[in-house]
Amino acid sequence: MNESKQDGRPTSIETAQELAHTVAKRSTCIRRQAGAVALDDLGRIVGMGFNGVPRRHSHCTTAPCAGAEDSSGNTENCMAVHAEVNCIINSSHPQRIQIMVVTASPCFKCALVMANLVWLEAVYFSEVYSDERGIRVLDRAAKKAYLIIPHGLPGYPLKRIA
Repeated sequence: MNESKQDGRPTSIETAQELAHTVAKRSTCIRRQAGAVALDDLGRIVGMGFNGVPRRHSHCTTAPCAGAEDSSGNTENCMAVHAEVNCIINSSHPQRIQIMVVTASPCFKCALVMANLVWLEAVYFSEVYSDERGIRVLDRAAKKAYLIIPHGLPGYPLKRIA
């Protein structure tokens, strides 16, 4: 997917970034509002997801789970299924996911799942999560990780960090 800004329209990455931040508003986790958007090789959306507890569980916005008081980066007691995993689960074609745009770099466990997506080439995010092990997992799996600087301002550079 090679796009230019010659026609003044946002790129697929910029569009997905806006969507990820919008879908994050649907999150039911009180610790973090996170969103993810998956794109195929042509920049078409094939999935979206946000943080939230599994189906048929009380939302943390109503009844906080045991992880609500955990320290930043510790998800051991958190009941939320993360945005990246929900995005993959909800994807119409998980095997076609080539790019994922997320609101924050993936945690260690999400990065392990993402590393097994055969066609995934790159992950874009606008915030580095407190546990940076996920970035190292992506790097070791030969997946490119890019920090979008700054969020919401089209045309700003990407910084490759893995």
